Amino acid sequence: MKVKLRNGVELESFAPTRKGDPDHPMSDAELSEKYMDLVQTVFGEENTRLLLEEMWTFEQLTSMREFNDKHFHESRLRI
Repeated sequence: MKVKLRNGVELESFAPTRKGDPDHPMSDAELSEKYMDLVQTVFGEENTRLLLEEMWTFEQLTSMREFNDKHFHESRLRI
């Protein structure tokens, strides 16, 4: 990335990998924080936190229909 400032100074940086790439993965805490930042504007903080808790144990779900009904009902969305 190259940025030219108003005073004419040019700053340049190159990152061969970014945080989150397979060879530079995010920690669980970083992933959770990013998820919360992006999703809570739609679901609200409490609902987003509840959804996140279930997402970390997603493989233990017994019913996708129950999961969808619980988290994606229209009344839970803030849009």
